[in-house]
Amino acid sequence: GGESMLMLAGRTGSNPWMVSGANQVDGLWQAMRSDVLLLPGTNQPGPGALPSPLTIEISHGNFVQGKTTVIEIGAGGEPLDLTGELIGKPLHFFEQAGQMVALQGVHAMTEPGPYPLTISGTVGGDEFSFSQFVRVESGGYESESFSVDPNYLNPTVDEAESAFIASLTADATPEKLWEAFFTKPTPFDIFVNSYFGTRRSYNNGEFASFHAGLDFGGGTGTDVICPANGRVVFAGPLEIRGNATIIDHGWGVYTGYFHQSEIYVQEGDFVQENQIIGIVGNTGRSTGAHLHWEVWAGGVQVEPWDWLVEQFP
Repeated sequence: GGESMLMLAGRTGSNPWMVSGANQVDGLWQAMRSDVLLLPGTNQPGPGALPSPLTIEISHGNFVQGKTTVIEIGAGGEPLDLTGELIGKPLHFFEQAGQMVALQGVHAMTEPGPYPLTISGTVGGDEFSFSQFVRVESGGYESESFSVDPNYLNPTVDEAESAFIASLTADATPEKLWEAFFTKPTPFDIFVNSYFGTRRSYNNGEFASFHAGLDFGGGTGTDVICPANGRVVFAGPLEIRGNATIIDHGWGVYTGYFHQSEIYVQEGDFVQENQIIGIVGNTGRSTGAHLHWEVWAGGVQVEPWDWLVEQFP
């Protein structure tokens, strides 16, 4: 069954060469009849279909740079076991209310364009494999330039510390500990010094990095508040991030709290929403007292603000 690319383009009123370009196919003859393709100009970021009886719903981030995309797959009550990959990151699926759910961040510096989404596994004991290109859209982030002491720009130290953080936030533990919206990690209503995703240039260099969190002001001594239940996986000093705490909330979701003057928790602690876990400071590479707060989903730093105003599964 299925349609050729020309038949699909004719039925949907699309330009067949635009269909081939959007799906990174060199020619109209290369698509197989079983392939599911992304149609340019449609409102759906993809994917379009899965083998029966599977259903798929994409919500929240919709593959936008820096956003948390939620992928929910159902099988009408059939037993379902899934693995997958999106833009080189493994998808971790967990069962909730009869659906299999994966939360995956799209890196803020990912170039807009089509990328493969692959999902495979078994449904009712039968194996299946599915692949389709989905389009990553721009997050529309601003840019800013800084002049800093060149000693602060040691790539060896930066890379080593970033790799350490990546190792802490890579696992997706199976117990979901948060509920509904996150609580903001500061007692102040809204006092943000710097927003997530902003492209940064240092000393007239390239805009090769980005701001990976939200910076909350308030000054030294301000409480640092845990936004959701979780378990501490790191609490201690780091050269760049200063006194740091990282909390695992389950399902590959983590939060980080940097530049603190004091840390009130230690590795292994179970922490609860609204618990005071530290005090804002100016430790590490910081030009003034503030809380740098990060959220990860699927090993990728994502827009923290979304977690304050949206309810993720």
